[in-house]
Amino acid sequence: VGEGFGKSFSPDEVARGTDKAGGTSVIERLMDKYRDHKDALGILMSESALSMHLLYDNKTKLFLLDLSEFSSFAPLKGYAPLGGRAMFEELQGRLVTVQMDYAGQTYTSFSDKLSDMSLAKSQLRGWRFAEKAIIATLMAKTQMLVHVKTIHFELAAALQAATVDTFQQDHPVRRLLEPFISRNVQATQTSLHLWFQFRAGEFGLAPLSMEEQLRIIHTSMEKSPTNLADLDMERYAAARGMQEFTGDTVAAGRWTWKWHQRALSVQRKMSKHIDCWVKKYTGGNEATLFGDTQVVRWWSTLQKTIPALRVATKLSKDFVVQGTTTTTQAPTTTPTTAAPPPAPAPAPTPTQPPVTQPQAAPQWAPLQQPAVAGWSPPLAPPAAPPAAPPSPTPRFNSIMNLHPNEPSKTQAGAWRRLGQTNADLTIEGLGHESLTRVLSTILVWTTWIHEDVGHAMAPLLNDPVYTPMFVPEDGLGVPAVPYAMVTAAYRDFVFTERPKLLDPPPLHWFDTKHCKKVFLFKSCQAAIDDKQCFMDFQTGLQELQKSHPAFQGCGSSAFHSCMDAVESSASS
Repeated sequence: VGEGFGKSFSPDEVARGTDKAGGTSVIERLMDKYRDHKDALGILMSESALSMHLLYDNKTKLFLLDLSEFSSFAPLKGYAPLGGRAMFEELQGRLVTVQMDYAGQTYTSFSDKLSDMSLAKSQLRGWRFAEKAIIATLMAKTQMLVHVKTIHFELAAALQAATVDTFQQDHPVRRLLEPFISRNVQATQTSLHLWFQFRAGEFGLAPLSMEEQLRIIHTSMEKSPTNLADLDMERYAAARGMQEFTGDTVAAGRWTWKWHQRALSVQRKMSKHIDCWVKKYTGGNEATLFGDTQVVRWWSTLQKTIPALRVATKLSKDFVVQGTTTTTQAPTTTPTTAAPPPAPAPAPTPTQPPVTQPQAAPQWAPLQQPAVAGWSPPLAPPAAPPAAPPSPTPRFNSIMNLHPNEPSKTQAGAWRRLGQTNADLTIEGLGHESLTRVLSTILVWTTWIHEDVGHAMAPLLNDPVYTPMFVPEDGLGVPAVPYAMVTAAYRDFVFTERPKLLDPPPLHWFDTKHCKKVFLFKSCQAAIDDKQCFMDFQTGLQELQKSHPAFQGCGSSAFHSCMDAVESSASS
């Protein structure tokens, strides 16, 4: 693995993997806190980043977790099918599981002597089997669709490539983004090879074949393209009907959505930093942005390479504020940064499929979840045989041509970096407010939330007892091979030393005094104090860790990382 990423790892880098090696101890401490040693799923929804998938139904006063879409994908042989659904109610400051639906069975009672006896023999049966299968599905969705697809495929790599290819190294926007796009020992392309080409994802992401995993990603991108506006933490809770459980107005004694509070607080610090930095250079005059060819070229490239931003520009006018759409021919001079050779003209972009906005209070129909033909949970009552899931589709040749709005690889060199001097430019949606909102949204996902679904997931991934990623179809024991793969991966190349948000900043990130000498005369221009924006940003993050209740109890004793351990960029 070390050679695959271009280097071998030193002892101090591998040691980083022990920071989160607590595993079962984290959830067991929370079980002691809540005096409940059964409801692992409810504790995860109360305390961990997995709660990002919840919806709240204000009519029934229930929290809803729907993973039934995964039931149509065939698992690897020997493993339980994915899928399921669960409902939770608020009780004494936490969420409690009140119903689970899995493989045609509904569970509302969690007192089962037969299940208890089987657990003593290391076998899952009845409601416990359903709970662990739902948890495995929840982990798979988080890793495949949030961590891999949204953060790495759709956001981090595109922001980095567009920024590096477009700006001169001393451009203010390049220096603003430099902390958040730093290259490190992991590269997106190499990660893709590891997880998909070499099929490590079959033991590291989900109990699904690579073909099925790619089909899930493809189906998600095709049926529900990501809208960047929906990822904005200022809008995220309201879109799920959960605004009363977060922010500064949560009533005393109520359950608090701590995961969202933390992400929202970090994004607000990001917004303040970006706003400060941009104002230092524009003075609030948006004409300065429109008149900067590099900024316009960069914005145009983001629109082309981040489909989620295009969707937001079209559908969320209050998120990406609409400006006058201007198409112009790029200047003939080439930026000082090397531009790649021109690519063939792209094929016509298919029409964007409609995006359905999330409903705040969804109404639930009885679950009709298909199961794998001829299989049911251990000791579950016999059910009518459902239709078998579709057979796996032929393997995809490349993950890079899966998005419905992108030309295929054979048509246009899939997702090739766009730095051509003859590219059409647009200022649609470009402005101070939009720039702040778009960048703060992307950056909170590629930094803080990337930490949530990366390093901070280690207590879950290291725990095959309460939070297994792989459930054997007979419920017996712990599958050793995938467990060894996951723990080795986290210790050997996920937990490596990379730049952190609170690291001391290098001087080249900030402006310096510029002097010119003509014959005997010398004139100097004072440096713009952009460093103060970044130092205030770091101070704000430190204050969150010290004083905000949602950030307390971090590290090896919780499901979220301490601020000084959070990376400043996703591995891209």
